[in-house]
Amino acid sequence: RGGQDNRLSRGDIIEFTVVTEKRTGNKYARRITLLQSERERAQKEREEKLLGLATKERGAVVSLKNGYGFLRSVSRREEVYFNFSNVQYKEGEDEASSLRVGTECEFLVLDENLLDKSERNGRAAKVSARDV
Repeated sequence: RGGQDNRLSRGDIIEFTVVTEKRTGNKYARRITLLQSERERAQKEREEKLLGLATKERGAVVSLKNGYGFLRSVSRREEVYFNFSNVQYKEGEDEASSLRVGTECEFLVLDENLLDKSERNGRAAKVSARDV
């Protein structure tokens, strides 16, 4: 699949057909289909946990950089970091038409101080926005 690694890993969820060889009676798996990789499942589980810890806030875009920006929330003093990849645009909108300094928005804030060190991958804690 387009340069992706096609190997299965422990914990992957698969679907397959069992075929029995008539001559030897040995059974083999055929037509093996990956339904969900362990990596995808773990990422989805982590994302759901993070979203469960997040709080919904309102504010405005205060600065935009190359691929990221900062929001000012009406609920806190410090600015909130966000990555453009976390922005959810309304239908028909895109980055150029809707993401400008001063634009009011609603967003989810994740305070990484609520996460344990293993979930932060050893990074210092920060406050960041999801689903801007």
